[in-house]
Amino acid sequence: MSEPRISLYEHGNTSGRALEVKSATANLVDKGFNDKCSSIVVHSGVWELFEHVNYGGKTWIVWEGQNYNEWTKWGGQNDVISSLRPVKVKITSRSGCKVYQHAHNKGRCIELWEPVPNFVDYQSP
Repeated sequence: MSEPRISLYEHGNTSGRALEVKSATANLVDKGFNDKCSSIVVHSGVWELFEHVNYGGKTWIVWEGQNYNEWTKWGGQNDVISSLRPVKVKITSRSGCKVYQHAHNKGRCIELWEPVPNFVDYQSP
């Protein structure tokens, strides 16, 4: 499995200034990119985006291989991302995965057996 990697872009259609991220980033202010994200390319991994620094506020999930050329594609808001981190998933023996609401496998859990490009539209079976 490849290391997580995501690119954030200042403008829609993956244009403008870009920031590549490869690990959890609690504060995009430090990178000069706080509240500036309008489009995203997820090169590898599954990422959780946060409205506030230190992983607070509203959250959005984005998936590997997806090009979110505008903020509506991830169900979020324009220019509000302040922190982000890769999501760790637990793979079961049937090649599915469980995604938990909170760190350390706490909170609500869903099992996934196929890609889900947008949790906003996801309906559990």
